[in-house]
Amino acid sequence: KVSCATCRAPLMDEGRIMVLVFPMLVRFGGQERRRFYPSCHIFMRGGVWM
Repeated sequence: KVSCATCRAPLMDEGRIMVLVFPMLVRFGGQERRRFYPSCHIFMRGGVWM
């Protein structure tokens, strides 16, 4: 598991085979940033990750 050192938000979890990529974590310019704009939301039953 990999999490943010500042806020402890989960970024990678090998058990769930998932990676969360937040736009502020990727550095690039121009139109490329547009590819990372959110297109949907993730809804969970528990509502909060701990």
